[in-house]
Amino acid sequence: MSKLRIIEIANEEAVKVFPEFEVNDPSYIIGVVSNVTDKFFDLYGLTTNYSDSSIREKLSILLRDLRVSLNL
Repeated sequence: MSKLRIIEIANEEAVKVFPEFEVNDPSYIIGVVSNVTDKFFDLYGLTTNYSDSSIREKLSILLRDLRVSLNL
């Protein structure tokens, strides 16, 4: 799985978890994706052999945790 593909998946999931950012402040999505992908790579490394669905699930968890920590 390439780094770019993981970032693409993170962007798709971020829009689902933070729909208000896509409408009101689309630039926030970039920050959210950057934050979550950095954390993902710290936890799982740059070279992962996970499937798309597994990566999507892990990113979704990280995004929901970020949403909770932001009190949104």
